[in-house]
Formats: sequence, C-alpha cells, structure tokens
Amino acid sequence: MRNSSTGIWANLDEGCSMTCKVEGSDMATIAIAGENHSLELVFNAEGLRKLAQSTGTAMVEMDALFERENAVRESA
Repeated sequence: MRNSSTGIWANLDEGCSMTCKVEGSDMATIAIAGENHSLELVFNAEGLRKLAQSTGTAMVEMDALFERENAVRESA
C-alpha cells in the first residue's frame, strides 16, 4: 500500500451491492455500494489472490463457528 496514512473501514452485509470488473490481465476493481456510501478497491492479480485466500479462510472459520454454536444451542 502506498501512502496509507488514512484508516478506512466498512461494515459490509447482505444489503451491500458488490461488483467486480476485470480491467486487464493484472487489474480488477471491486465496487461496493451501501445506502449512502460507496467504495472502490483496485487490485493487481496477486493482491486479489490474497484477498480471495484470506476471505476463503475466514468463511471456513465462520462456518465452523456457526456449526459449533448451533450444536450447543441444540444440546441445551
């Protein structure tokens, strides 16, 4: 990241619109829009690959936690 002196955060949920547009062999843009705000993220191929890997890992962990929480609820 260049000149990353500003912290940015976003709360993304199922109501957010998300699109991905491939701009070339080494660039893609992800556009995220909510009620009153929008955010665009531009990735090179390796950056997008890292995002996909980390979000995939997070989903596996979240799904496992969901299953454990359901098992606890059902046994109570």
